[in-house]
Order: sequence, then structure tokens, then C-alpha cells
Amino acid sequence: PGISGEGEGGDSRGNAAKTKTDFMGIEGEGSSFVYVVDYSESMAAFSGSPMSRAKQELIRSIQSLTRVNTFQIVFYNDQPTKYSGALNRTSGLIFANDIEKEAVLS
Repeated sequence: PGISGEGEGGDSRGNAAKTKTDFMGIEGEGSSFVYVVDYSESMAAFSGSPMSRAKQELIRSIQSLTRVNTFQIVFYNDQPTKYSGALNRTSGLIFANDIEKEAVLS
């Protein structure tokens, strides 16, 4: 159990490495991952425990991705809000490089 974060490597045709990860007990394998996180008032219940757990799980899962994997985070409350990356340049998929991983940590 847990996150291995082991990729299988890419190939010469530009196909990205497949990675296994999980988030909130849901396992996935692929090269791109989209995380959907509830950001409503209910996540503040119990002294913020639900939001704290979601944040820990999100960080742990993204940290397991390799630099050739891509991800996006969609926060929702009344409307969805996409993560725009460390440099605020995109609302699409973001490469899981060290800069983006560090930005997610902060």
C-alpha cells in the first residue's frame, strides 16, 4: 500500500512514463492526473481536519509523480478553480517538475 511513484520511463516517440499513485484511497496509473478537491465550508469542520487531510494527501500524491508526468488540481466550492502553476501561466496540465512540486507545498 502507499505510493510507489515508480515510473516506467518514456519512449523515443514522446510517450510519457506511466506512474502509479493514489489520492484519498483511490489508486491510479497513467501519465497525467487531475485532482478534484472540495474547497467548501464543510472542509473547515472539525477544526479543519478534512481540509488538512486532503492537503496532505494531495501533496503526497503529487510528490510521487515524476517530472515527465503532468497534473492539474481543480478546487471547487460554488465554481471550479484550476491551479495555474508556479508561474501562473496555464490552466491546463502542468509538468510535475521540482518547481511545480515546491509550489504545491507552499
